[in-house]
Amino acid sequence: MRMQRRLVLWGIALGTLAFAPATALAVPTCAQLAADPANGLAGNPIILTPTATLVPAAGSNAAYCRVDFVVSQHGGPEFGYAVGQQQHITLRVGLPLNSADGGTGGVQGAWNGKTRNLGGGGCVGSVGAVTGATNTRYVGSSTDGGHTGGDCSFALTPDPHKLNVGLLRDNSYDSILA
Repeated sequence: MRMQRRLVLWGIALGTLAFAPATALAVPTCAQLAADPANGLAGNPIILTPTATLVPAAGSNAAYCRVDFVVSQHGGPEFGYAVGQQQHITLRVGLPLNSADGGTGGVQGAWNGKTRNLGGGGCVGSVGAVTGATNTRYVGSSTDGGHTGGDCSFALTPDPHKLNVGLLRDNSYDSILA
């Protein structure tokens, strides 16, 4: 529920940027999206290790801003996790360059105003590339589903007769909404 409210707030913030006059707002740079508490993810209690990297154009890939962070909101048996286990959903967001980072096209820069969520398949356990979206001026996102590895063994606790409900919820629900 908190994650859904957060997504609504991000949507409102992005909508405000899209319709505000360029002179009215200071557009944050890629680096500020992770490090500056006023403009980005830093200081949010459920966001761990936010980083933002300006990725230069290479080969057929356009330049973009890559933001990586971890969502960790709850853990332990009371939330369906194994003892000592904590939620750990890694997300990657690729943003076409805005005007502060050299993008053309006004405040929103190279962004076409649309998003493309690039999920994995089955028991995805790694964060994928977002260039499939950023190359066509979309904001792109990818997640590891809240676990690592390519098989579905995360679904069981160390006691093989019990499901890891916390990680199953992360993979099937929370990582999709994050």
